[in-house]
Amino acid sequence: MNFVESIKTVVFVKYATFEGRASRSEYWWYMLFIFLMQILGAVIFSFSSYHPYGYQEYNPIEIFLSLILFLPSLSVSVRRLHDTNKSGWWLLFPYAIGAIFGALAYILSKIGLDNSSIFVVIISIGIMNLYLLYLMLKVSDDGENQYGHNSCLIPK
Repeated sequence: MNFVESIKTVVFVKYATFEGRASRSEYWWYMLFIFLMQILGAVIFSFSSYHPYGYQEYNPIEIFLSLILFLPSLSVSVRRLHDTNKSGWWLLFPYAIGAIFGALAYILSKIGLDNSSIFVVIISIGIMNLYLLYLMLKVSDDGENQYGHNSCLIPK
């Protein structure tokens, strides 16, 4: 799948489809598209001379893009996890780990270990995010898994 096919598939065909699988190329081309759209939004906003309230810390163009592209980003991420035979719920693990270790950090800060508490939270969330990155980079499961057929192996 190339760049244009990926954008068409994710944004127009499977906008909020959480079933099925997404190949590595579909996912990563779409992530490149998101990255380029964020840069474009920042550039357009920085060159626009209209700032009704003076300096603005937020960029309404990027906020608009983020709102429009949230569902397709979430759905392609879930389908990418399905492609590695993992549930889409794995996307929530960094938040769950952050909550658990955040509570631990709070306890550590109450007993006087402030520096250690922040370190524990950052390391735990970082490890979980690295694991999610590994899953997103992982080669697709061959054939069929519990989420469907490998779309790369289906003839067109």
